[in-house]
Amino acid sequence: MTTPPAVNSLPYWNRRFADDWTAAGGAEQSRFFMRLLVEALPRWLCDEIQRERLRVCDWGCAEGDGTAWLAQELGWDVTGVDFSEVAVAHARQRHPATPFVCENWLDRAQREAYDVVVSSNTFEHFDCPWDVFKVVAEQAKRHLLLLVPYREYQRHVEHAATFDDASILLAPSANWALLQSRVIDAAERTPSHWPGEQVLLWYARVEFLVQSGFSLADAQAHPAAAIERGDAAMRALVRREEALAYKSREQQRRIAALLTDNDEQRAALAATRERLDAVLASTSWRVTEPLRAAGGLRLRA
Repeated sequence: MTTPPAVNSLPYWNRRFADDWTAAGGAEQSRFFMRLLVEALPRWLCDEIQRERLRVCDWGCAEGDGTAWLAQELGWDVTGVDFSEVAVAHARQRHPATPFVCENWLDRAQREAYDVVVSSNTFEHFDCPWDVFKVVAEQAKRHLLLLVPYREYQRHVEHAATFDDASILLAPSANWALLQSRVIDAAERTPSHWPGEQVLLWYARVEFLVQSGFSLADAQAHPAAAIERGDAAMRALVRREEALAYKSREQQRRIAALLTDNDEQRAALAATRERLDAVLASTSWRVTEPLRAAGGLRLRA
């Protein structure tokens, strides 16, 4: 009997990507997580990455669906990196316009660093994620953006670490500091590919913060998704107010029309009364009164 490969080992992931990654919804989950990560970032940071053509790496890219989404939807200069040759081969087939590299960064080989390293739902697969952080951070010049499960106390079989307030480090090393964290309830999304919470951890290289004059306002900027949701909510509110105003104006016009009709009816009735009063007050009406009385008697007889 063949011994199955150890969970999270290279043979394990090669087999996963060869056998059931697609059937298990891996592509959809990769795109879902990457959207969550980007939505939690400040809008200015997303724009800066695109405008300055910063070199971005998606570390632990799997078959590249999240990587390609960054390139296609945001226009980022992004490269996918994974240690599974099967995953990278599939990524290159599926997304030929996006570059992918098969590398194991944990071997600590010398490589050219990227400006920004993004990693979605990868660090929870390691027993000692902060040791891994120190190695991966060597490949980032400015920012390291992590999305991981949050408060996952009943862990998936492939997950070896839990991230919560007690375990998330503010300064995993002397060169890096946590600028921002945002908790996302992934379960409330439709469709959802995660039954609980996720947390964005935005780390920045301290040297970069000093050189760029980074401010508290920069770190506290609202995420792009919140701004867009706020804009959408405001537009919806304006549309509702406009609809209510239009409805109110229509009701006012109808009331005015009814009042006008009522005034015209009252005027017509008054004119009729005036004509009747004029007839009753006329000489001919008084002279013919005996004849009308006699005619009434004959009719009753």
